[in-house]
Amino acid sequence: MMHGTLEKLEDLKSDFFEVPTVEVWLPEDYDASKEHPVIYMLDGQWLFDPALTWANQAWEVDKSMTKLIKSRKIPPAIVVAIWHHETTRNTDYLPCKVFENLPFDFRNALTGNDAFEVKSDDLLKFIVKELKPEIDKRFLTSKKIEHTLVVGSSMGALFAVYAVCEYPEVFGRAGCLSPHWCLVLDGGENPAPTAFIDYLQNHLPKPAKHRFYFDIGTGFYDNRNLPFQPKIDAVFREKDYAEKNYCSKVFEGHNHSEKFWVERFPGVLSFLLS
Repeated sequence: MMHGTLEKLEDLKSDFFEVPTVEVWLPEDYDASKEHPVIYMLDGQWLFDPALTWANQAWEVDKSMTKLIKSRKIPPAIVVAIWHHETTRNTDYLPCKVFENLPFDFRNALTGNDAFEVKSDDLLKFIVKELKPEIDKRFLTSKKIEHTLVVGSSMGALFAVYAVCEYPEVFGRAGCLSPHWCLVLDGGENPAPTAFIDYLQNHLPKPAKHRFYFDIGTGFYDNRNLPFQPKIDAVFREKDYAEKNYCSKVFEGHNHSEKFWVERFPGVLSFLLS
């Protein structure tokens, strides 16, 4: 049973990006006379219906949101679920400015020898310049950056932090679950984590109006990325992010899957919207 209401946005158009399916979730006590925070979430088809996921396990966003709202741990908020394109998900979410600073051979390995273009900047333009104005027009939303969140997992986590860094005047908070800093699972020398660290050192917004949440497990797939999270944390600390606006957690035994992201999602929102 769906908690709250979920509606598909029709007639969306874009000059920047192949328009994905977009759904909007409204809480049970959505009040058209009050402004609501908005959470833009990647991998929209994984959020509500387990039948649409590869593992038959959705994030159960509607259940978590409803429980948190009823317990007054977060205010009533709107979720904008942006579906990914199946064949280009990784290259759509891969931050362009990080990709451009990777060695040529590594870039080709990521994109299948240029078979796919990296379009995260185009996706961001679609969200910021076209989708967000449409959401703000159709629903009563708060325009404050601290009430405009972006949340994702794995490659979507990388996109979430990239969104805040590229548009700090739009997005105030990012939730990044199991970020895939390595980009690939192969062993050997991997330049990707260093490229992300360099990007963050040069593009992180000032902490006064921004808040970031990171988490990662110690189980399969996450364990490849786990060694790099402390280095990412160090960059945030150097930029004066403290406990009130930066959270980084490690979950023992959690692997890289929706099974564990659904467990951790309430904690993400509690930190970002408290």
